[in-house]
Amino acid sequence: MDIVYRDMVTGAHQEIALQQIMSHLDSIRKDMVILEKSEFSNLRAENEKMKTELQQVKQQLIEESRKVRAEAKLDINLERSRVNDMFTEQEKKLLEVSTEFHKKV
Repeated sequence: MDIVYRDMVTGAHQEIALQQIMSHLDSIRKDMVILEKSEFSNLRAENEKMKTELQQVKQQLIEESRKVRAEAKLDINLERSRVNDMFTEQEKKLLEVSTEFHKKV
């Protein structure tokens, strides 16, 4: 019978063990809350950094788009002017040939 009683735990010992386990769990919960808050703060900071970078990229894209549009307009205007000059030159040549033709006839 002594062997059986040696393996048994009293209610007081069970209560003490339970309190120790609960205290340990509370400590773990507090550590988890602190870790979650820290992780959340890190994520928030990273998110803000990414927002800033995205805004900068957006501004660069807008500026590049404006430059490309301006260059395209300039190219179109230059080409239009070149075509007009070419047309004027052709009309001038046509007028000269027509005048020459009428002189010979």
